[in-house]
Amino acid sequence: MKRYLPLVGLLALGCSDTVSDTALGFEAPPDAGAPDAAPDALPVEPVGLVINEVAAAGDPDDWFELYNGTATTIDLSRYWFSDDADEPLAVQFSSDAFIEPGAYYVQYMTDDVGIGLGKEEEVIVTHPDGLVVDHVEWLEGQSPEAASFARIPNITGAFVTIEAPSPGAANEGV
Repeated sequence: MKRYLPLVGLLALGCSDTVSDTALGFEAPPDAGAPDAAPDALPVEPVGLVINEVAAAGDPDDWFELYNGTATTIDLSRYWFSDDADEPLAVQFSSDAFIEPGAYYVQYMTDDVGIGLGKEEEVIVTHPDGLVVDHVEWLEGQSPEAASFARIPNITGAFVTIEAPSPGAANEGV
């Protein structure tokens, strides 16, 4: 399975964490969301969004959390998410989904979303141009009931299982 370099890795390589998607000149293509988008052709784009935490056995709903590491508000309604690398443009964020600078956004996987997270799964966030913004995979047992799979240290660390999920807030130690 293809692995993607998260924003944290791009920052380590010297890429800016304050680049917004509009500053990069992106425009949504007319066929954004086409089901035949090829994940192998999707490079990671440093737009400042980081998947920070995942609860694949959430109660009552599964969820994942994003963090905005830029200096500007990001309009998430232009972005997509998926639980399948073969279909990265599965679900578009709602029209009222915005994330302020330095803030968290929690996407709950309610019935109306149409996808859920499993015990051995992945989450992909994709820019309207088809560029993968961030991607995380976990194995069975890494995001169990009453726990989550989160970056430790918060925002910059590797993903580990934590006993106290923190949707919409900073992740704390193991």
